[in-house]
Parts: sequence; structure tokens; C-alpha cells
Amino acid sequence: MKNHTLLIIALSLVIIMLLFHYLIKNQPTQEEVEQMTNFVHHSTKLLGKEPADFELDLINGTKLKLSDYLGKKIIIINFFAVWCQPCKMEIPELNRYFDKIKNKDCIIIGIDAGDKLEQVLSFVTENKVKFIVGMDNDGSIMKKYNVESYPTTIVIGLDKKIKMYEIGAISNADVTFDNLVKTQLNSIKK
Repeated sequence: MKNHTLLIIALSLVIIMLLFHYLIKNQPTQEEVEQMTNFVHHSTKLLGKEPADFELDLINGTKLKLSDYLGKKIIIINFFAVWCQPCKMEIPELNRYFDKIKNKDCIIIGIDAGDKLEQVLSFVTENKVKFIVGMDNDGSIMKKYNVESYPTTIVIGLDKKIKMYEIGAISNADVTFDNLVKTQLNSIKK
């Protein structure tokens, strides 16, 4: 009987605690729910699709055309902004991963969100960015890829399809990319 009473008291406390949390926490508005739904939808909508081609103005004054690399290299595209703290935080990890894959059939392309060239050059220098960096001056590339927050990272496989669409900072590139990259590289060997 004693155990039964303790169980009832414990369950009652759990129910009271859940009710308390439900009542004091603000519930999301309809707009917030729709915004989150759209955010998640963007991250899955492009998976398995062929990427939109683009020509990117690189910070070294040259141009890069995505179609020149499609089907020839695994392409990791990282959209960032110079004012974005998570973007800054992920640079050392992306640099480390770049060092790991640079002699393989892989490329990392950083695309800035339309900041001024001087700011991007300063960001690249301060953060010792090792991979290719270009600028999406008019926002057209971000629109093609439904980028609404930074950082956003997209991986395009050797089959010319989008394999990953990741919103948020990459904290462990090996965990994030390795299985996908290894699978793609193994497909070349076959």
C-alpha cells in the first residue's frame, strides 16, 4: 500500500510540473510556427535535386562557374556573412576539413551574403580562411538555394545532385561530411 501511495504522489507531482510548465511558458504564435515550418521545408526541398548553376565573383578577382565542377568534384558550398558569429566559429573546422580533402576530388566554396569586399577580405584574413571565397553581391545565388540564415552548407555529389542541406554551424566536419564524401569518392573507384 505504501508503494502505491508513493507512486500516486510521484505521478501527481509530474502532472503538476507538466501543467506548470505548459501554463507559464509562452506558446509560439501561428506566425512563428509557419516560419519554423518554412525553415525546415527549405532544408529538405532541394535534397536530391540538381543544383542551380551560378557564376561567382571570387575575392581574388576571378570567377567560378559551378557547372565547371559538377560531376567532377564533390562540392561543399558554405553560405556565410561576416557579421555572423556562428559563421566565424565554424571556420576553423571547415579549414581543418579542407586540409583533409584538398588533394581529393572535393572542393569547398565559401559564398558571402553580399557584404562589402573590404569586409570579406578582412574576414578571410582574420579567420585564416583556406578555401575558395566569393561574393553573392545581388543575393541571386542565395535565392536559388533558398538560403535565409547563416551559415548554411550544401553538399553536391558527383551525381550532380544535392546530397545535404545543413542550416547552422558545422562543429564537427568529419561527422557532418565524412560518410557522404567517402561514399561519393568510393563511387569514382568503381
